[in-house]
Amino acid sequence: MFKVIHNAVIAGYKDGRPLWMACPEESAFRILSKQEFESKSDQEIQAIFRRKHVVIHDQFEPTLAFDEKGLKTLGDLYKSVTIHGVYSEMSLLCSDILIMRQITQLKIPLKPNHLAT
Repeated sequence: MFKVIHNAVIAGYKDGRPLWMACPEESAFRILSKQEFESKSDQEIQAIFRRKHVVIHDQFEPTLAFDEKGLKTLGDLYKSVTIHGVYSEMSLLCSDILIMRQITQLKIPLKPNHLAT
């Protein structure tokens, strides 16, 4: 099951990288540091939220790896899960939404290339 999820995610990559890294303007996610987020006004944050999901990459220390063992901590890999919420065309158009939801649940910090060490 992990390989199926992984293959579905990488199928949406651009130039071998997820959209939030390869082409941030096309991604459903806006990656910010905690400092960047806190320095923005409420109006600036709301403007971002109108079009993007915000991910704070340095909010948490990693506690799990993004692998089959880490995913199992979220629940049975073969269990069907119902997700409630508002339907959004953006979620269908953005191939990186599944991976980002799982990564944020695993509390893995994300670093854009210019912040990577």
